[in-house]
Amino acid sequence: MEIRLGERVEQLTEKLTTDDVIATINALLGEDFYFEGLKIDGEVVQDDVEQVLHDRLSSIQTIEVLAVEAQDFVIGLLASGEEYAKRASKHAPQLVEALKSENVNAEDWANVNDILGGVQWILSMTEVIDQSIIEVNDWEDLVQVKEQFEAQLPTLQTAMEKEESVAIATTIEKFVIPYFATVQRVTKEAFDEQFTRPTIQ
Repeated sequence: MEIRLGERVEQLTEKLTTDDVIATINALLGEDFYFEGLKIDGEVVQDDVEQVLHDRLSSIQTIEVLAVEAQDFVIGLLASGEEYAKRASKHAPQLVEALKSENVNAEDWANVNDILGGVQWILSMTEVIDQSIIEVNDWEDLVQVKEQFEAQLPTLQTAMEKEESVAIATTIEKFVIPYFATVQRVTKEAFDEQFTRPTIQ
């Protein structure tokens, strides 16, 4: 079996397990690339990769690892994070006001779930970039705001369970909105000073 990532090629000949193949793929990726999928004997596989490897292991001839370079991956994350934070920042103040009112409706609760889902994505983005080999100026500012928000998660979870809209509004106002503002500032500075902003296709 041949496993290829760009110009890097590994030939595996002995009896293999799925774990052997995955370990080889991970070694090829190292810290320089982020996994996007595999091309197994010419067929692109991006979902249930481990299961597909397991099921077809004995017949696979070639595996091409589909990956993106770390810097390109980080730039894409920064651009997505910046765009999301811009959009969410426009709606968050109105949501805070709605949650502080006595007439919180189903749409407001749906918007709370949307904004908190977005925050989860921003938290993950912050963590991934923090652990990458790519350094982003002032990233520690974003990590600090992330940690301040994460410290509020138990309180927020309790407020969500009890549908305490004013407590949720306070958390969004004091921790989510500043997080979004920091995302916007740090990503803008990164594109102004370090990286070329990707063009939207």
